[in-house]
Amino acid sequence: MRRSSALPTVLATALALVLAASGCGYRIVRNSDVTARRFAQDSAAMSNLRTQLVTLQTRCRADSVRLESMLVAQRATASLPPLTPEADSLLRARTLEVATLKDQLAKVSAELERIKRRLSNPRG
Repeated sequence: MRRSSALPTVLATALALVLAASGCGYRIVRNSDVTARRFAQDSAAMSNLRTQLVTLQTRCRADSVRLESMLVAQRATASLPPLTPEADSLLRARTLEVATLKDQLAKVSAELERIKRRLSNPRG
């Protein structure tokens, strides 16, 4: 019994000596500096991503409104002769552009959420 109660004390003392000799205190300070720099970089990245997100949302809304107005105009002129191939390809290109912007918006939103989760629960 006596041996088992002395063992944790000996291990704790040995661990304290190893940590003191290794300069661990410096590493802890250095690690917090690195963590602070990472938080600053992540904050800057989040700010940049928010700006991109707002820009993409604005462009997406503007393109959606423009596409919707084009579709309304196209439906209004449905009795007229069919669209020329040039107008049809332009509509397809704009529809593709809207889809691409929505995809970019989804990617930026996912990246922003990932960074938010990482900042809210740092690993240390």
